[in-house]
Amino acid sequence: MTANLNAALNRKAITKEKECSIGKTEYCFNIKLIPTAFEDGLPGVTIILENITEQKRIENELRTSEQRYRLLLESISDGIYIVNRELRLVLVNNAGSRLLQMSKEELLGKKVTDLPQVIRETPFFRAFERVMETRKPDTVMGEHAYEDRRKGWYEVHIYPVPEGILGIVSDITERKKAEDELVLLSNAVKMSIDSIVITDLDTNILDVNEATLKMYGAGDKSELIGKNAFDLIAPEDHKKASAVLQELHDKGYRKFQEFKVVTRDGARKTIEMSTGIMKDDDGKP
Repeated sequence: MTANLNAALNRKAITKEKECSIGKTEYCFNIKLIPTAFEDGLPGVTIILENITEQKRIENELRTSEQRYRLLLESISDGIYIVNRELRLVLVNNAGSRLLQMSKEELLGKKVTDLPQVIRETPFFRAFERVMETRKPDTVMGEHAYEDRRKGWYEVHIYPVPEGILGIVSDITERKKAEDELVLLSNAVKMSIDSIVITDLDTNILDVNEATLKMYGAGDKSELIGKNAFDLIAPEDHKKASAVLQELHDKGYRKFQEFKVVTRDGARKTIEMSTGIMKDDDGKP
C-alpha cells in the first residue's frame, strides 16, 4: 500500500481491489488513490473506498456457473450449435465439432452459408433456416453422407433462442441400424412358413406368426396371445415338454424334438420343434 501511496503522491492515479476481513465477514473493496493538491500547494492523496463485496460475490457465482455450464456442454455426446441472427456459429461443443469434422476454430464465427456444400444441402440445414424464419421449434431426421463417404443417421432438434437458434444433433446411426434389423427380422418371422411362437419364461405366449395361426386354426393372434404354450401341446407330451423346458433353461437352447399339438377344432398334429432363449439388450431372458 505504501508504494501505491507514493505513486499517487507523484501524481499517478491508482485503482486497486483489496480483500479484507472484518470480524468473521469477508469484504472486497475497490480502492482509488487520486493525486490531490492541498490549499498550501503540498501534494496529497484522496482515498475512495467502494464496497464491491456483493458485486464480486455475483461475479464469482457467475464464473462458477459458467464453468459448470461449459463442463456440462462438453460432457454431452450430442452436437450442440448456436447460430446467431447473422447466421454465424457462436457456440459449438466438442461433439458438434466432431460431427461436422471441422475444428471449433474453423466453425466459430463462420456463417452457416459458408459451410461446405455437403453440409448445406442436408435437410438439417434447411430446417435451421426454417426455424430462424418462423421462430417455431422443429425436429428433422435423416441420413447424411460425409465427404469421406461415411454415412450416418441423425436426429436434429432445433429451437429458437434470443441469440438466434439452438440445434441439438443426435447420432442415431446405431439405433437406426437396430430398427432396420428389427424390421427385417419381423418381416422374416411374419413370412416364415414355419410356426414361430415367442413366450415369456413362464411359457405364456407373447407373440405368434401367421404360420402358427394357420397351424392352430386361429383367425387372429388374440386367440393365442396370453395362453400358455402348454395349452397347445397334447397332454400326453406335457412331461416331455417339461424336460425340454428344463434343458432349455440349463443350456439356453434345445434341438429338434417331436410333439403333438392340439388345434382349435381338436385335431392332433405332429410337429418338430426347436427352442432357444431370447435376450434383450441388457442380457435379460
